[in-house]
Amino acid sequence: MPRFVLYFIWPSNCFSAWFILYRRYLATNKCLRFIEEKKCETAEEKDLITIRRKMIGEDSEEKMLEMALDNMKTKCFNTEQVGHLATLFLEEEKRCVFLEKAFNYCSNKANYGKLRYLLTSVQYLDRFNQLLQ
Repeated sequence: MPRFVLYFIWPSNCFSAWFILYRRYLATNKCLRFIEEKKCETAEEKDLITIRRKMIGEDSEEKMLEMALDNMKTKCFNTEQVGHLATLFLEEEKRCVFLEKAFNYCSNKANYGKLRYLLTSVQYLDRFNQLLQ
């Protein structure tokens, strides 16, 4: 079962802490973030190859998406591996949906912004940028 950790820095003065939180809330509406810690096994290269083969064998991109996400629930993939899987989607909409859903199963979320190059449309880039915030 995943644990949720609350990251919060408390200054020495209570009033200044409240003011900092209020100002941060007004600026971003996300002053307190819940970050889900996942304990999962990292996927190896053979796992990536197996999933790619299964995805290529599917009839439609919807089935490819379902199959990829089902396999990603058992193992965590790094950003580079997610990028390799995302290139299999021909439609940019499905690629964006895959990137949004695969974010939860990525082991190094700090590098996830590097996958921006996979999206060209402004609409999908905006959705991707909202995911990273």
